[in-house]
Amino acid sequence: MNLTRSSLDAGAPDPALARQWDAAMAAPQTPAQMPMQFDERPFLKRLGIVDWLFAALMVAGAGFALSRYYPF
Repeated sequence: MNLTRSSLDAGAPDPALARQWDAAMAAPQTPAQMPMQFDERPFLKRLGIVDWLFAALMVAGAGFALSRYYPF
């Protein structure tokens, strides 16, 4: 951050940063640099064992709460 600029030109973009941005956008990206693509698998096939265990725990907890507090 450049603190030596006056308040008059504080909103002006830095040309050197603009050139770096243009060069970075024009450079070819490797697969590691590319943004993550959407997973094409259906939702239920994307769930792992931890997801299923968590869901089972939630259903068991809801069943327990219902059995204890159903009159209320």
